[in-house]
Amino acid sequence: MNFVAQPFLAAFAFTNNSIALVAGDMSDDDALYRTRDGEGASILWILGHLYEYRRRTLGALGVEIESEFEELFCNASATEGAGYPSLRELHSKWTTQWELLEKTLGEQPDSLFIDGEGERTRLFGALNFYTWHEASHMGAVMMLRKELGYPSASEIIGRRMKKAREEEAARAAAEEG
Repeated sequence: MNFVAQPFLAAFAFTNNSIALVAGDMSDDDALYRTRDGEGASILWILGHLYEYRRRTLGALGVEIESEFEELFCNASATEGAGYPSLRELHSKWTTQWELLEKTLGEQPDSLFIDGEGERTRLFGALNFYTWHEASHMGAVMMLRKELGYPSASEIIGRRMKKAREEEAARAAAEEG
């Protein structure tokens, strides 16, 4: 595994984990909720948009994948959801795509990101944009999620950490007693 790609992999992994949190307890109807009196993007549109941009990220790394949703999520504004995949279907596709991106990016030599003179390459700049783009959209997704009454990512993680601490304390008490 290379050194230069590690921050990019971490940023992409953060988005991947965030999407798992979003998809874990949300209904398709809620994922189609649109802001701005029904004119804004829905969570499902944003995730479809990011899925297509992940395809472009792979393309920048030399992995060409045929577009499944470019017309729906990149060349058109958000709609009420006609023709959109379900949240579960998109999450499944996202997971498969993430595995390919993680493997592909992790196998690239550092020289693809930093040239022989120590300068950042065009690929470095593209990955910098793609990670920023994901973070920007995921902020909107998390805001929409909270607006819909779902727990925030930090609330979910906090609950999981509390549960793990309680389970660990119970195990320790059982071993002592």
